[in-house]
Amino acid sequence: MLVYLHIAYLLPTTSFNHNFISTTIRDNKLYTLYENSATEIYQVIVYEVNESLPSYTSTNGTAYSLIKIDRGFRLEFFDPLENIERNHNKLWLISRMYNISEADISSTYLNWVGSINCNDMKFSSVPSPIKNHSLNNFPITGHTINLITNEHGSALYIIGGLIRSNNDIGVAFTNSTFKYNFTTNEWIDLAPLSNGKLIRINSHKTVAINNRYLVSFSGNIYNSSSLDPSSQFTTNEYIVNNSLYSLWVFDTLTYIWKNIRIDDNIIDQKLFNLNFSEFSVNLYKNKIYALGGIVTDSESEKSNNYKTLGILDIELKKWSFSNLYNEDGNESTGGRGIQFHVFDLISQRMKYTLKMPNTQDTNQTIEKSQGMPAYALAIIVVGSTLLILYLIYYFCIKSIRDRLNSIINLEPKEPTMIEIWSTPGDQNIEQIIMGSNKKGIYIITDTLTKFKPQLRYSQSNTFYEFELIELYCDGISIERLPERDSIEQSSLIGHE
Repeated sequence: MLVYLHIAYLLPTTSFNHNFISTTIRDNKLYTLYENSATEIYQVIVYEVNESLPSYTSTNGTAYSLIKIDRGFRLEFFDPLENIERNHNKLWLISRMYNISEADISSTYLNWVGSINCNDMKFSSVPSPIKNHSLNNFPITGHTINLITNEHGSALYIIGGLIRSNNDIGVAFTNSTFKYNFTTNEWIDLAPLSNGKLIRINSHKTVAINNRYLVSFSGNIYNSSSLDPSSQFTTNEYIVNNSLYSLWVFDTLTYIWKNIRIDDNIIDQKLFNLNFSEFSVNLYKNKIYALGGIVTDSESEKSNNYKTLGILDIELKKWSFSNLYNEDGNESTGGRGIQFHVFDLISQRMKYTLKMPNTQDTNQTIEKSQGMPAYALAIIVVGSTLLILYLIYYFCIKSIRDRLNSIINLEPKEPTMIEIWSTPGDQNIEQIIMGSNKKGIYIITDTLTKFKPQLRYSQSNTFYEFELIELYCDGISIERLPERDSIEQSSLIGHE
């Protein structure tokens, strides 16, 4: 057995996009199950561990993708099935409802079971080896599941939790106890057979001791003497914390419930009214170790990460608490932002050597989510629409500008001039003077004489009176034409 405790729980603030849910150990491998917050796909990280070295070591781990399940449910490792099936090459998973407001009670994940092959890490959904039940008042969430194996066989025990109310629109606390016999494959309601009665309890912890006793503690209880004990009605004003100093012990052989009160001394008095949740519970050498989690003060209602290790000595019936220290001897900060904690029982130190893998997914053959997150699709659609609109606007503006420039040259580099007229002496000959405008001065570049048939001109014989401005060619002044000289104008192309 590995001489360290491990814990995986959801912290109120995180530095990763991974919510660790459950852990289990096989040989020298540590398996951690977590949900990727971004994709909502469950993944498993496998760590190689070495307990023979003075300091706990591991690899960075390798990640394998599993599935995306319905909202309101989450996957957890389920070691009892490994003990029953006698198959050490499989990791068993079950689906547990944890958010009633989001969960669909008709979901197929209500009684779902899956397995992972440890050899190739292939994941598959399998028929549950546990027979479905038709029992009334069977809890849907908030209950504990424990395996007891002794000379009488193996059995699962379900304790407490929440059940559907009579009107089916709410939930109620329950004090029921159910047993599943693996020999007969039958469910049994132990309430009519039990001597003594468990208080209505939810979100508690239960530990199996000596393959006979079940010890439940912490969580919330429904404490109301004014209501009928059989009432299916729950209100927040009657929900109180169940102290660590109040233990409920069930004998699985005699079916007797006992409530054991542990006297709290002056040093532990401040812990009496604290509510502990999301912490890890481990049994080692007849002692219960409570590690990590969240602690809430019932008076101030403030919550913080719990930075103390609690050890319950079952024989002495006494809790002891000690501060947690890191490997360097400094007091542990509680691991805010560090979701995975390892406590070495030999060195009595917290270790943070486990790291996230470099690759998010190395399993290419197992089932994956079929869809992209809704927010990603929305971003793609909006971005594509804006890009298309921009391209349409750009090409429309460009087309309009090109058409305008083809009609009129707004900014010609060198404005040109063409003057065409017919000479009075010979009506069949046209004189053409071509030039350019440079800095406001017209420069003659060429003079042509052409016959009219070679040119397009107006059929109307209109006489124009005009004054030709003074022209320069290579700095030489050209003779000005007589003012108001009338000449026959066949075509005036004008200035371009």
